[in-house]
Amino acid sequence: MADKRLDLAIPYGWYCVAYSDELLVGDVKPVQYCGEQIVLYRTESGQVCASEAYCPHLGAHLGHGGIVKGETISCPFHAWAFNAAGECADIPYAKTIPAKIQGKACLYQYPVKESNNLVWLWYHPERIAPLFDVKHHDLLLDGHWQEGYRRYSWEVNTVVQETAENAADQAHFVYVHQSEGMPKAVVEFDGHQRSATFKGYLPGRGGDGPDRYAIHMLTANSGPGHTWQHFQGMFESFMLGLITPIDEERLILRFAFAVKKATDDTEAFM
Repeated sequence: MADKRLDLAIPYGWYCVAYSDELLVGDVKPVQYCGEQIVLYRTESGQVCASEAYCPHLGAHLGHGGIVKGETISCPFHAWAFNAAGECADIPYAKTIPAKIQGKACLYQYPVKESNNLVWLWYHPERIAPLFDVKHHDLLLDGHWQEGYRRYSWEVNTVVQETAENAADQAHFVYVHQSEGMPKAVVEFDGHQRSATFKGYLPGRGGDGPDRYAIHMLTANSGPGHTWQHFQGMFESFMLGLITPIDEERLILRFAFAVKKATDDTEAFM
């Protein structure tokens, strides 16, 4: 295999692996994220689970032919069933479960969480439990936003660490958006979270002064895979930028736009 372009490890954190409505009750989906083969499934009670792909019995890939049975996933080879704790819950042709695996986790289960109508998976190369929580956006529940997102995605040949090079910066407001001078920025760090607030003016008729609009933009991230931008001024928008590594050299970049219920012509256009 050719040398990697960048010798950077996949950083630990929460990564979006699906929109919630992409994983229905009973669905079983094989995916590759963070350089690992993973199986996503939703149990009959609606719980989302993510397990390592290969059955500990004889190595069958649970994502190809695996079946949700109640609160377990059943292997396509011999129907061994595993629960959300990774324990073998049933071997249909055996009288008992072997003593060495009874009540023990033998199929690794990735920590998962549903928040913001997204499915999040915690990745750590040493399989350490989550070190922080998923950021929940209460703003989207204030009753002013439509249900669902406008969705866009790209597969990019790069690493997570490089995506920060294309984040919002002060200078681009002047040359891309013709803002009135360089917006003032306040950058804050709080553990795994970073935020930058920009305030300034953009040209436009009918604004807050002589042909200009006051703008306020928050761009922030929680860990390496969860970013968001909240823009207020001539229109209001909220976008999630979701960065999920496929392996050490590729990633999926998802943009999920929330849309206001009531918009004027300018907001609708933007």
